[in-house]
Amino acid sequence: MTNISKKLHKVLPKAAMNILKTVGKTADGYGYKVYLVGGMVRDIFLGIGQIDFDFTVERDAVKFAETLAKKLKGKVVNYKRFGTATIYARNGLRTDLSTARREKYVKPGALPKVRPGVIRDDMHRRDFTVNAMAVSLNKCRFGELIDFYGGIRDLKEKRISVLHEESFIDDATRILRAVRFESRYGFRMDARTESLLKKALKRKIFSTISPERFRNEIVYLLNEPEPIKPLERMKELGILRFIDGSMKLSEESAGIIRNIGKSIRQDKALYGDSGIKGWLIYLMALTHGFKRNRLEGLSSKLALSSDERKKLLSLESLPAKERFLRSGKRLPPSRVFSLLKDLSPEAMVLLASSGGSKRLNARVREYLKKYSDAGLLISGEDFKKRGFVPGPAFRRVLEDTLYAKLDGKIKGKNQELDFAITRLQYGKREMI
Repeated sequence: MTNISKKLHKVLPKAAMNILKTVGKTADGYGYKVYLVGGMVRDIFLGIGQIDFDFTVERDAVKFAETLAKKLKGKVVNYKRFGTATIYARNGLRTDLSTARREKYVKPGALPKVRPGVIRDDMHRRDFTVNAMAVSLNKCRFGELIDFYGGIRDLKEKRISVLHEESFIDDATRILRAVRFESRYGFRMDARTESLLKKALKRKIFSTISPERFRNEIVYLLNEPEPIKPLERMKELGILRFIDGSMKLSEESAGIIRNIGKSIRQDKALYGDSGIKGWLIYLMALTHGFKRNRLEGLSSKLALSSDERKKLLSLESLPAKERFLRSGKRLPPSRVFSLLKDLSPEAMVLLASSGGSKRLNARVREYLKKYSDAGLLISGEDFKKRGFVPGPAFRRVLEDTLYAKLDGKIKGKNQELDFAITRLQYGKREMI
């Protein structure tokens, strides 16, 4: 068999090599066989030194993890039911371990029945040949490549290939992963794999997976550096309609999606630490123009959180706001503020990325630069000191006062207070 020790040393940093050797030495002490598996093996052959430790142990990974955690000075979390464990080191490094196992799917989309196995069994349960390789870490075989299914061949040919005929039927999320890996690495599914994918789609196989798993794969896909690539491939393969029957990748939405990444990078300082979810912006671009019932249905289908659902539903109000912001009419700062103040950062990015209107983009950017954190120097306490009793009018009057301040009609705390008190005394509300 091929030994890739030299390649490991070339691609991986010294600290990573030390961990691999520690894992192998610890396994030797137990008489266990241990292997580096998963995406890290694939990436090593692609010259990517990404550290994503995933180890498979023949026999008992949970027991092995307890000892290894001490060596790595980390905390172990065991999942005995699944024969897996995760070690969290003090330096933030995460290490996943699993017992080599066989899997059998009783029905499409169901969690598989699992029983202990050996490394060949464990590789057979993987999604694609390029992800079904392992590297032995035991001292006597350190660096020995295990490649039962032609992963190296497919890497060289830039090919995505499933291991068996029922792969997409067993787990429909592999359809989305196939598209994602194609786009990320510039690979292509072989004819057999693409044919199996299309047959699985005809069986409406996505209906067999849980909303949570569906959501996770959509998030992974939309978080790719250039999500337009997998989305265009999904359009070509007819996958988008299984996310929502009305979902299409039009020229307009494709243009917006291309602009989103640029907008985030360009205005990162303006959005600050708002925790923008890039994937959600792309999903919003794909569903822009959907009616509320479709947005609600998609929220359930993808198991969106209440906050994510709220942001997606906000799309319903965007067209009207967009028309105002594109218009040639003079809009005072208070009007721009009123249109944008309730929008999420994600909706703001979507607006700024919609293209075709320098006026709209300028208004969004001006809001972010000057007005997004606007506030008053006065508060309800100032009114109480003047003998006013808090009531429903307070909020309305404070809003009017803020609008007057944004439009430059008043300045400083005294003018704010005088303006507000006048409104409270006479019940006037200026329409700005």
